[in-house]
Amino acid sequence: MPTENYSNNDPIRDEPIRNNRNRNNAATILLLLLLLASIGFNIFQYYAREKKERVLNESLVSSQSLRDDLQRQRDSLTAQLSEYKGRVGKLDTLIAQREAELLAKAEQIDKLLKSNKISYNKYLSVKDDIERYKYYADKYLKEIETLSQENKKLASANETLKTEVKDKNKTIDVLKDQNVSLGNKVSLASKLTAENIVITGVRFKGGTKERETSRASQIEKIKICFNVPENKVAYAGTKDIFVQIIDPRGQTVSIEALGSGVTTVDGSEVQFTTKDQIPYNNEPISHCTYWSKGSQLEEGKYTFVIYTEGYKMGEQSYTIK
Repeated sequence: MPTENYSNNDPIRDEPIRNNRNRNNAATILLLLLLLASIGFNIFQYYAREKKERVLNESLVSSQSLRDDLQRQRDSLTAQLSEYKGRVGKLDTLIAQREAELLAKAEQIDKLLKSNKISYNKYLSVKDDIERYKYYADKYLKEIETLSQENKKLASANETLKTEVKDKNKTIDVLKDQNVSLGNKVSLASKLTAENIVITGVRFKGGTKERETSRASQIEKIKICFNVPENKVAYAGTKDIFVQIIDPRGQTVSIEALGSGVTTVDGSEVQFTTKDQIPYNNEPISHCTYWSKGSQLEEGKYTFVIYTEGYKMGEQSYTIK
C-alpha cells in the first residue's frame, strides 16, 4: 500500500488557522477601540463637568432673590452696627477698634451690592463674611451690654455712696452747729458777772477811818464793790479785774502812773483805769477795790465798767457833786 506524504505548507490545511487568527485580531482591535472610546467619554465628561462648575461659579449672580437675601443680611448687620456705634463711645479703645473693623467690612459689602457683577463664589464669600461679622457684632454687643450693666451698678453704688456721704456731712454739720451752740452756751454760762455794784467816794479821817462823801473836793479815793455769784461752769483760779472809769465828758480816765493801761474786750482794745485781782473758786464772792484819784475830779455823772478775761462783767454809774 503506497504511503501518502503531506507537506506542512499545504494551503488546504492552513486556511482554517488563518481565519481563526484574523477573527481574534479583529476582536482585540474592537475591544481596544471600545476601551479607548470609554476612556475618551469619561475624560470628556470630567472636563465638561469641571467646565460647567467653573462656568457656574464664575457666572454672575443675577437672581433677584439671591441679591435680596444678601441685602437683607447686610441690613441686619447695619442695624446691629447702628446700635453698637451708639453705645461704644463710652467704652474702651479695643471695642472701638472692633467697631471700626465691622464698619469697614460693611462698606466693602455696600460697594459689592452696588456692583452689577457678583459671581456666585463672591456671593458665597460675602455671605460668609456677613455671618462671621454678625457673630462678632453680637459678641461685642453682649460685652457692651455687660459693661453697661456693670457701669449702671457702679453708678448706682456711687450715687448711694454720695448720698450716704452727703447725709453724714449733714449730720457732721448738725453736730458742729450743736457743738458751736453748746460751746457758745458753755462759754456764755462760764462768764462771771458782777452784781450789786456799789460805787462810793471816800475820804479818810485820821488817815485810817473811811468816811463816805460824794463831794468832788473831799473825795480822796473811789471805792468799787461788787458780788460775783456762784458759777460751777467757770474755770476756777485768780481772775484779773479791769475797771474802766468814764468821766462826764465820755472820756476814759487813764493815768499810767496809777496803773492805767489797755486790755482786749471782744476782740477790740479798751482802755482801763485801774486793775485788780480776785481769787475765784466757783463759790460766791464779794470784792472791793480802790482807785486813787490823780487830780481834782470834775463834777458830774461817771460810769464804771468792770471787765475780766475779755468780756464785760457789769457796769454802774455814780454822780460826783
